[in-house]
Amino acid sequence: KLQFLYFIDHFRDMVAFSLLVAAATTAAAIQPEEHVNILQGTYSTSELSTGNTLPLVGRPWGMNTWSVLTNQDNEENGFWFHPLDRTFFGIKCTHQPSPWMGDYGHFTVLASVGGALVDKKKRHYTNFDATFNSTWKPYEISIQGYKYKQGGQLAASNVYAPKMSVTATERAAIINVAYGARTPRVLLDQTRALTLTVPLSTDTVARSNKTSVFLETTRAQGCSKDGQCPTFKMYAVLHFNCNVTDVKTTLKRGQFVLTLDNQCLNLDIKIGTSYISYEMAQLAVTREVGTKTYQQLMAESKSVWNEHLSRLKVNDIGDQPESKLTTLYSSLYRSSIFPRKMFEINKKGENVHYSPFVDKDKAGTVYPGVLSTDHGFWDAHRTVYPLLMLIYPDKLGVLLDGFVNVYKEGGWLPKWPSPGYRGTMISTFADVVLADAIINDIKGFDVETAYEAIRKDAFTPGVLGDPVQRGRNGLREYLQYGYVPAGGAGWSCACCCNSVPRTSDYAHADFAIGLAAEKLGHANDSAILKKRGLLYKNLFKNNFMVGRNTDGSFQSGFNPFDWSSNYVEGGPYQFRFPAVYDVEGMAELYGGRDGLCAAIQETITTPPQYTASMDVVHEMTELSLLEWGQYAHNNQPVHHVLHLAAVAGCPNITQVYSRQALDTLYSPDHFSGDEDNGEMGAWFVLTSLGIYPIAPGTGVWSVGSPLFRDVEISVPHHYNLSFYAPDNGVSKYLFDHVLWNGVHLPNLQIDYKTLVEGGTLRFFFLPDTQLPPVNGFETSPS
Repeated sequence: KLQFLYFIDHFRDMVAFSLLVAAATTAAAIQPEEHVNILQGTYSTSELSTGNTLPLVGRPWGMNTWSVLTNQDNEENGFWFHPLDRTFFGIKCTHQPSPWMGDYGHFTVLASVGGALVDKKKRHYTNFDATFNSTWKPYEISIQGYKYKQGGQLAASNVYAPKMSVTATERAAIINVAYGARTPRVLLDQTRALTLTVPLSTDTVARSNKTSVFLETTRAQGCSKDGQCPTFKMYAVLHFNCNVTDVKTTLKRGQFVLTLDNQCLNLDIKIGTSYISYEMAQLAVTREVGTKTYQQLMAESKSVWNEHLSRLKVNDIGDQPESKLTTLYSSLYRSSIFPRKMFEINKKGENVHYSPFVDKDKAGTVYPGVLSTDHGFWDAHRTVYPLLMLIYPDKLGVLLDGFVNVYKEGGWLPKWPSPGYRGTMISTFADVVLADAIINDIKGFDVETAYEAIRKDAFTPGVLGDPVQRGRNGLREYLQYGYVPAGGAGWSCACCCNSVPRTSDYAHADFAIGLAAEKLGHANDSAILKKRGLLYKNLFKNNFMVGRNTDGSFQSGFNPFDWSSNYVEGGPYQFRFPAVYDVEGMAELYGGRDGLCAAIQETITTPPQYTASMDVVHEMTELSLLEWGQYAHNNQPVHHVLHLAAVAGCPNITQVYSRQALDTLYSPDHFSGDEDNGEMGAWFVLTSLGIYPIAPGTGVWSVGSPLFRDVEISVPHHYNLSFYAPDNGVSKYLFDHVLWNGVHLPNLQIDYKTLVEGGTLRFFFLPDTQLPPVNGFETSPS
């Protein structure tokens, strides 16, 4: 509650800043990149998440992103930026996909006049204000300097902060430092300085000449454990347009301090990076930056984001507030950062990469082809990859091939790579992503090897005790009992914790792989795996999925509100409806479609209470504060539930509650919980269109209630897709019927392959909707 009050206390500042951003573009034609608020979701703590995101500058799926460090003490635990922090430690090159995963290959640049900021306690500026005269866009972060005070006492200090800005490409960047004219006479020391801070590491190296600096670091959270990511290094080459007159290294503190020519008024730092060598870093900055000035590169980056985001064009917002455009395009931006490309381009123009996935005896080899990383498939398979299939199908193949190469080099598909294999989260949802791509004919990746990889997940047990949990834990037990057991003879948490979602997740993946097998002509595999897809039914008891013991009995003392070790990041209510690919089968368990619809309604309206057999986590706090019953939209396991209602036979639930979710659970500033690498942003984008990938891995999409009156998706050289609802409105949630290219859609389902043939989804709305309460509370946008 205290964290919630803290959020409310500062909500006025957040709204004021969003209105300022929106007001700047209201009168102009829609430029989608100008509607992006990269601070969305950053008003978070470890106790309460409004997204747990970072403000990131880069290019779509770029190898690097750039941000701002405001809390150096929290750099190791991942919570190193917050808009309300009052300290500024510099511009940071970052690869952090989530605060729960940490960073790797990162370093920070801080500029000053009047002497370098070396001492840790003074290595920053106070009185920082993220919303004051600053720019936060996907193509540029610009921090206004004169608002800062060093050490909190401007009058007693001879150090002040010049304006710092950053714009970036996929593997390079320019940081601009506006030192300006000579400072006031009271500041006798006119020294221009830069402090480069790298993570403390025994292998950190730094050297320089008059116009360049060369840095390398081996620091990567998650890579130093269990022998992962052998020989990991990040190389950075920094070139200056002002002379370096003095260099001091304090590598025990991870610093490299440069003094620049006092006549330097406007400094451009051109930076190239590589995981392979200095030569490749130099090649990156030469190829991607070259002779461009900061303004030229920034304009190029702005153009890239404009083209990228303009594939989704809102022609008519109707009577929706313009803030909805900010939420829409900010969400689409979030869905375009991860996964991250981890490959480079050599002198011959060939894609090559360092691999953090190989064994130690293969370390140091430069591998051919592409590589992808930084994505949690448990989260992202639900919405991110379907969104990419819909709007960026021509870009998706490269990203998928990067994960196929992970399998080729490491022997298994990843679950949550960052940068290498990580032993976190359960299940093998990369199987579903690749199966979906195979079924739907996505081009640009090695289909045969992709099938080999997902088949291995289905038939080869993972190594018990593997620190990074490659493959499926508990696969033997899953096949032996028809479910992953929750307890009993020989039971071990090493194989079988989180038994309910493991069982249903494995069944989902098996069904999707079975469809891919059928597509590729592997009939025997298909028959086995599609049959396995029904194993989720073995856990159904009294309208919930319940853990079972090795003797076949259900666990005693069942409590539908208990977030026990049988589940993960949720409890029985959140894992009630797992088989989105088998709606008929689920309906039978509930006594028919009416029973399934009643259970969905009950989940939304049951009070948001919980008990915790384990430690209280932030997802529990967010559930209780959202007042959306047991529909815990703050986390991914329920994200299909509102859309499930449409195909279960109760479309009014979908139409009303999904629109209420768009209004109350998202804003230009916040999400309802961890955004998770574009997943929550993609949910907003897809739901606002009025469609949803109800069953990833099958190609089936459901139809819901669109947010705007006229939206168009244009994929160059492929198709145009229109979502047209001219009589839609803020208070109109329900529609009478919908047409696809003039033909009635009776079951509110449409196949992906049909969608990408191009055409128009035309909605016919009913008059104003009387909204039902959620969990007994009347809801309104807030």
